[in-house]
Amino acid sequence: MDTYFYCSYEHSRSGFFHTFLQGNQLFPVEGGHSGLPEELGEFFSYDRFLFLWRDFGMPVEKPWRQPEPTRCMLGIRGLTGRFSDGRGGTVNMAFYAPIQEEKRLRRIALAILGDFDAFQDKLLGWFSAGGDCGYKIDGENFNGWVEQCANNGRLRILTEKDHPAVRLLQNMYRESAPRIARDLLHFAVCTGSWKDTYKTMGDSINWYLKPQCALTREEFSKVFQNGGELWRLEPAE
Repeated sequence: MDTYFYCSYEHSRSGFFHTFLQGNQLFPVEGGHSGLPEELGEFFSYDRFLFLWRDFGMPVEKPWRQPEPTRCMLGIRGLTGRFSDGRGGTVNMAFYAPIQEEKRLRRIALAILGDFDAFQDKLLGWFSAGGDCGYKIDGENFNGWVEQCANNGRLRILTEKDHPAVRLLQNMYRESAPRIARDLLHFAVCTGSWKDTYKTMGDSINWYLKPQCALTREEFSKVFQNGGELWRLEPAE
């Protein structure tokens, strides 16, 4: 699994800058934007999603053909707050992995969505200004958090069973193979209407109907923000 960032902070001379995490340190993406995987380049460049968790497959000959996922991503845009040194900053982040690491990515996504506000504060607090890329990350704490997510497999629900977020878990936990391209989407927060979004997702015939897991930013805020912890990943017994 690879981790990429596209961040900046108040009064930064370099502005937003593409980096990737190697070990505990950030390094510049060679070639900048053009050096990113295509899917991440689109995610960072276009303001279509605040949150995008999906799989990608090889192109199919016909819209009704069953897709075969080969890779997956989890991206979050526009996280704002204070870096550890007190500067106001903005973090865009994406995980990118082969499909064999889908369960690992799922656990990270569930950990983030379980208490989104706390995650945002935690992540921003691991950043500071400086270094060769203009900003730095506390890679030891970040990687420790990732490993903790990956190793915790038991989900404990902390809110009402009929909470809207709990109803969305069915799609997040989908174990069966995707039947159509639309099944490649696990969760999304769209900046615009689905009518404006679906044509950017691939073959428009497959994506025309809005999936239940595609939320507006208003719906996301109402369900996942300012409400405390919804669920928690714990070590499997």
